[in-house]
Amino acid sequence: MSQKSRVVNVLDRDFRGWVPVIDSTGKEFELFYSTQVKTKPNSKYFTVLEGFKKNKVVSINHRSLPHRLYSEYLGSLEIHEACFFILDLSRSELLFKKNGRMVQVMVQANNLTPGEYLILNPDRRHSENVVESYVSEVNGGSRFAETWFPLVKGEFEFKYLHYGSFSKGCVTVLSGSGWKDVYLYVISSRMKGLEGNAHGRLLVVEDLSESTTMQK
Repeated sequence: MSQKSRVVNVLDRDFRGWVPVIDSTGKEFELFYSTQVKTKPNSKYFTVLEGFKKNKVVSINHRSLPHRLYSEYLGSLEIHEACFFILDLSRSELLFKKNGRMVQVMVQANNLTPGEYLILNPDRRHSENVVESYVSEVNGGSRFAETWFPLVKGEFEFKYLHYGSFSKGCVTVLSGSGWKDVYLYVISSRMKGLEGNAHGRLLVVEDLSESTTMQK
């Protein structure tokens, strides 16, 4: 009997939230932490159930693993209800609730129109946009800097929520510790009704002090 599980044990500084896999045609790519999969007993292959690689049949690509190996990549993981953020453009603040309290994270956000955006599954590792200091936590970075979350609004607006030091039109979290909190909140959340492909919502407002929208 097939069983469902998720990608786990990839949050260290080597994997940085991703695990390399290979499909039946030999194509190599990576799955993000918390990706849901369906496994078969006594088989090294499993089926991807969510994300941009949904329905792919893959196995762990041991040839592409970092030097430190794990015996287990798949396992159980608690997934929470949809995440929710408010972006206050007037103060360049991203706000969300953590343990019942409102958390404020400084961001740069250029060329975003007010309204509601869906936060989608990470599409791929964005290593080409990441300098070494971004992933160095001893220098204030985040090991999760290579994970970017697509933001979509309607049919034409496509941005990203990510970590960095400047924005080219996305929502860019400016501190490594802030990005860690955002990343862990988003990656372990799922929005119902969208087959696991969305983590939640981002509400962009011009000035939160003039808005009455403070909750989901």
